[in-house]
Amino acid sequence: MSTDKPVVTVGMNIRRGGARLRAMSKAHSTLHVLLWQAKETERTLLASAATQKTLLADMATWASAENRALSDVCSNFSELNTLAAAAQAQLAQAYKSFRKNMVMILEGEKRADAARRKLQEAEGKRHKIRRLVLQAQNRTQITAENLRNSGDYLCLQTQLAEAERAADRAHLAG
Repeated sequence: MSTDKPVVTVGMNIRRGGARLRAMSKAHSTLHVLLWQAKETERTLLASAATQKTLLADMATWASAENRALSDVCSNFSELNTLAAAAQAQLAQAYKSFRKNMVMILEGEKRADAARRKLQEAEGKRHKIRRLVLQAQNRTQITAENLRNSGDYLCLQTQLAEAERAADRAHLAG
């Protein structure tokens, strides 16, 4: 029994674990792992097709030296393998296309997260300024006319209006 198989399996797990560890430090870890797996699948399919082609070429060389019947069998098997290799190449191309689509989805998710953060920041700023306006109203306890003419109050009202516009823009962008 060969010891190569467990080593390769462990290596694959280590590499997959590395992708997961890198992805855990970022947002959208599932998408990162999915992208890595699609890339590995594409690479493995292409490597498998190349290995099969080499195997059949070597087998055809051996069969041609041995016997005509073996040569015919290898020739037929080679034709079948050519069809299978073409299917594997198409599948690898489909994985490549899938990966491109998933990258676009990941970029969209990142943009949506950024828009959500901007909206939360704008909402927080608006809430904070509203609270300051209410505190200014309660603290001064002056008449409505004096409050409207107060410079601090007017400044806070301007800031509140700007914060509300920023929150509305962030809401529309998100």
